[in-house]
Amino acid sequence: MPKHLSGTFDIVLALGILHHLDDQEAGVLFTIANDALISSGGGRIVTIDPCFTPKQCYLKRFLIGKDRGKHIRTPEAYNELAKTKFTNCKGTLGCNTRIPWEYWMMECEK
Repeated sequence: MPKHLSGTFDIVLALGILHHLDDQEAGVLFTIANDALISSGGGRIVTIDPCFTPKQCYLKRFLIGKDRGKHIRTPEAYNELAKTKFTNCKGTLGCNTRIPWEYWMMECEK
């Protein structure tokens, strides 16, 4: 665990971060989160990031592609990254109704 963190936590939030990290950097994030979470069960990480899906309309794909994050993934790819450190991962595909934008919200337990 990094020196500036001490103790353990019930939850780690990584909101809008993963799509800015390459696979190696995301792996480090999941390692740090795993180390920071309580080990007696119940500790979890919650992430939310834009995603690409196979049947996504052109406008959504275009707008998401304009994001500054260079590592926008599919929901499956986000799950695979999380499963390197967490066993119980579940996610939900969401859509912003005001702006055509799809996102993957994932919750993983230690």
